[in-house]
Amino acid sequence: MRNRKGYVYCIFSALTAVILLASGCVSSTLESAKPEVEAKTPTYDLVARENAVAEMRAKAANVSGKKTNAYQIPETFNQPLTSSEANAKIQELNMSSSALAETLSDDEFDEKQRSIEAMRLKAQSHYLDALDKIEN
Repeated sequence: MRNRKGYVYCIFSALTAVILLASGCVSSTLESAKPEVEAKTPTYDLVARENAVAEMRAKAANVSGKKTNAYQIPETFNQPLTSSEANAKIQELNMSSSALAETLSDDEFDEKQRSIEAMRLKAQSHYLDALDKIEN
């Protein structure tokens, strides 16, 4: 039994020595494999970089720390048009549509109508496909 303990201790010591020697060789090999890095001069304008960094730091200093609410709708979007603004918009749309109608021939108009209908069908099928994927 005593001889067996000595044998195990001897093997353990030998393995430890081998590991230490191997790690020493590997670390020296790794250090010698590091490439020499030569100092490069920057290819950008140092003054412009410093100005940009100063500008970013100034903006960061002025931040209140309050997070933006992505779901908040500004009140300005909910203001209805007055009747005079609505009439002006309607007249503008009528003038643009009549100008467009004058520039298109009947064939071009029919082609645009077919294109619009094809896009509507494509959108409808896309909607149905997406809805099917969501439900399943």
